[in-house]
Amino acid sequence: RPEQQQVIVQTFLSNMIFFCRNKYSSNVVERALVCVHDSRQQLLQAMLSSSGPVEGSVCDTRFGLYVMEEAIKLADPTMREMLEHHRTCVLQDSPDDMQRAV
Repeated sequence: RPEQQQVIVQTFLSNMIFFCRNKYSSNVVERALVCVHDSRQQLLQAMLSSSGPVEGSVCDTRFGLYVMEEAIKLADPTMREMLEHHRTCVLQDSPDDMQRAV
């Protein structure tokens, strides 16, 4: 239902990094990216920002990298380029084991 989807989207928007760091919640974020067409752009923007109670990036963990890959597949060309650039910048500053995860 749209009202329930909006509650889920709002929760993800304020805690995107937190949810992308856990195996199970990152699966829910991936599913939301696929299912919630109206708010997808908002979710993609949230992946680029580091706002919220948890600092860092979506790409800081392997689970977040899976979410980022799904986001890149679903994004329009302009957003795809921004997401790929973000992922590249984060991975350049990451330990070697994170770079191998891609």
